[in-house]
Amino acid sequence: METPNRSTNSKGVSYDWESTSESESWSSREDSHSNTFGGNDVEGEGEGSVSSVDDSLRLLNDTEIVQMKFVSEEEAGLFYNAYAKAMGFSVRKHKSKRHRGNEGHVGDADVAQLMAMRNVGMKPSQIMDFMRCQAGGFQNVGFTFSDMRNKLHRERTQEIRNGDVEGALGYLSAQVSNDPLFFFKYSVDEEDRLETLFWADGRSQMDYAAFGDVLVFDTTYRTNAYKKPFVILAGVSNNFMTTIFGCALLSKETEETYNWVLATFLEAMDGKRPISVVTDGDLAMRNAIRNIFPHARHRLCSWHLERNAAKNVHRPEFVSDFTKLMQMECEVEEFESLWADMVSHYGLQTNAWVVEMYRDRERWAEAYLLGHFFAGMRTTQRCECMNCYMNHFLKVRLRLFEFVQQYHRGLDRMRIADAEAETVTEHSTPVLITQLKTLEKNGTEVYTRYIFKLFQDEIQRTSALIVARRVDEVERRLYFIEMYSQPESNWTVEYYAIQTRMNCSCMMFESFGLPCCHMIVVMKYEHLLTIPSSLVMRRWTRCARPMAQQPNHGQMSRTASCTARYGILSSGYNLMSFYASQG
Repeated sequence: METPNRSTNSKGVSYDWESTSESESWSSREDSHSNTFGGNDVEGEGEGSVSSVDDSLRLLNDTEIVQMKFVSEEEAGLFYNAYAKAMGFSVRKHKSKRHRGNEGHVGDADVAQLMAMRNVGMKPSQIMDFMRCQAGGFQNVGFTFSDMRNKLHRERTQEIRNGDVEGALGYLSAQVSNDPLFFFKYSVDEEDRLETLFWADGRSQMDYAAFGDVLVFDTTYRTNAYKKPFVILAGVSNNFMTTIFGCALLSKETEETYNWVLATFLEAMDGKRPISVVTDGDLAMRNAIRNIFPHARHRLCSWHLERNAAKNVHRPEFVSDFTKLMQMECEVEEFESLWADMVSHYGLQTNAWVVEMYRDRERWAEAYLLGHFFAGMRTTQRCECMNCYMNHFLKVRLRLFEFVQQYHRGLDRMRIADAEAETVTEHSTPVLITQLKTLEKNGTEVYTRYIFKLFQDEIQRTSALIVARRVDEVERRLYFIEMYSQPESNWTVEYYAIQTRMNCSCMMFESFGLPCCHMIVVMKYEHLLTIPSSLVMRRWTRCARPMAQQPNHGQMSRTASCTARYGILSSGYNLMSFYASQG
């Protein structure tokens, strides 16, 4: 079906995304105490034995029992106890404690406070503990735990009654007024039920503009009431921290669905395609990447490959050798020779999984991937770690509109950590620990704190390297670098003095974007006081993000606005109460 407009919802159409989870029950649990009703055995009175009385009770049918009349509750209780004894089940009488007057009333002010705490993920028991502490005891709260929980449930039920999917789409629509760059798009099936939903805020789009050279995603996450696949599309920032480019909820994991997600992602990102993509190797996903990003280098997650190796070849030694060969930085010819030796050693020439992996070796073997930029990412664990992080905010039984809201709450918390890393970079100076202090100091001015630490490590590695010889040519100089006392470990660095450009045979710069220790040796020999601009990749620098890229804190949705106003007023009231209590 044709995809609806990106930021509007067609009126008059019901979007009912059917839930596969059990319906929730928030039944009231009242405080109660119980006493056994009719503790002594009931003996038959008048003519007949106890057994004959039991037999007569067993012969009663439902209609006869319903039509029976008793002069008192005690008589009815005695009969029922005797009937229960004859039929073989026990009886307990419960007395409920009822609240009268305003004792069980949850006022509007209480509801505002309860909802504010619920919206940040506090559990009902934690909310009640806070209310107890605030009021000075349970007796001063004014309502019971059951009253509070039932009130919260009624508020949530009202939100769901207003339309789960409609509420989610309404929430996303409201974001457009706060964030002009906010993008969302959805599609429906033949029965007008929501099929796919994608969204990305302005910050995600700006992050993709700066760090969208490598894209990582998988669909292992199903934390929502509908148990639908939740896709996180992520990358790595200049602080080497996970940054989210967008996300999508899917109805199914097919090539057609992934085509829609990636095409919509491309639309949201103004047509910019990634250089490289890392996935878990799902076939439908792989085909979609080939369709939408035909020129992107596709890498299979090394962690998933290790797990699959253990599952398909039940020999720990093979898994260890396979992992080493997968990560080995060597020439293609050497890899081919070592692979053939390994397969022959373990007798796996006919193993279907081994044959398939060899056919797909260009997507996982470092020998084939060396020199292709992946920003240091070999696995999809950034997405999986993101999923674990989101577990703190997303619960399995969240409805769609709650899921979307709590996802943004988790995203905001994650971005705070990235902002803290930015603050450390901008307002602190790392200690210089090497002898190349001028070059090292230039690194502090160019790179973020985390990337500078990696650059500093490369400087320290130069102490174990020597220049074996140098060859001067017309346009370049060739430096042959060796490891001290290990001449078999050697590398070649090409230096073009006019362009101040270098190439190293280790290809670390092409793969990661940072000058390697071999290049730094040449910088030292050439008396370079700063890192050549040709060796500075902007995505790792302090200025990778434009200065204008700041979160927009303009207008908020009605729910968020009410919560914020309540919080501001509460803070002021708390301060006033504190000073008043000191007197």
